[in-house]
Amino acid sequence: MSKILMSCGCFVKVESGICYDHKTYLKASLEGRKAICNYGCKLSVVSSETTLPFFAYKPNEKLDRYYCGCYGWD
Repeated sequence: MSKILMSCGCFVKVESGICYDHKTYLKASLEGRKAICNYGCKLSVVSSETTLPFFAYKPNEKLDRYYCGCYGWD
């Protein structure tokens, strides 16, 4: 089952399209947005995707966040 990213940053099931915790119905668009590694790795800027490891939508910031694996995976 696929999920969509809500404007509050939560992921919900496509069928509902509602984030009950934040009382929002609007879904966010990641089109054209970029994400950077949480640790600021200079070569880690990529297109924002919900499938990025530890992806976090940051609507009030220029860049979203994710983890590129720079410090390993264990």
